[in-house]
Amino acid sequence: MSNKELKWYQNKGLIIILSLLGIILILIILFMIYFAKTVDNFQVEQLDPQDQNAGAILLAELKEQEKFEDPTGKEINSPLLGATSSPRVTIVEFSDFNCPFSRESYLIMQELNKNYGEEIQLVFRNFPVTNEESLVLSIAAKCAQEQGFFPEMQRELFRHQGNLPLERLPDLAREIGMNMIEYNQCISADKTEEEIIKDAEGGVEMGVRGTPSYFINGYKIEGDIPYEIFEILIEEILRESDNNN
Repeated sequence: MSNKELKWYQNKGLIIILSLLGIILILIILFMIYFAKTVDNFQVEQLDPQDQNAGAILLAELKEQEKFEDPTGKEINSPLLGATSSPRVTIVEFSDFNCPFSRESYLIMQELNKNYGEEIQLVFRNFPVTNEESLVLSIAAKCAQEQGFFPEMQRELFRHQGNLPLERLPDLAREIGMNMIEYNQCISADKTEEEIIKDAEGGVEMGVRGTPSYFINGYKIEGDIPYEIFEILIEEILRESDNNN
């Protein structure tokens, strides 16, 4: 990536970030009363994972919210992990490659996928608002996805978070095995950036304010959620599903 291209992406990213932040601020003001009822304001940290009723309490709290019928971003071909069809639990995450909490969430999602296999589906969506570099990283990951290398690029971007100069992105793409001609064409294509913007705008429309933000079977939960909370919630959803069948 040339210095000219890099500066163009940084400037473009800054404009998009400022626009998204402005929209998010308006949403916070308009929907403050609604957000007061969401799970991020519910005292998740007060839940005792050892309490056998904790999962039921959290699921009941989730169900008091609006349910979004399809937060997965199918129209933009969002990356998937886990079950490819008929998952019992779908977790959609809005993430930013420059967000330290998103990095921690990445490790949690990997662990959930390992432990629940085909029971759950994990959907990654872009919300690049941390800084002006976030859009550039999202574009690199999107181009990796186009070649079937999203898991590898996602892993490396989070592994090198805070220590990866943007001019090193082509080297990283080459190291994970990407076709560099296709990669360079992809990062320069307007279509790639448009898909990232559409992704983030979809999050704003559903009330996403920052990263990481999740939609679990259509219900929104935000913030730095520990593995144990996801675990008890998934177990409760699976238990409820078994009882209803």
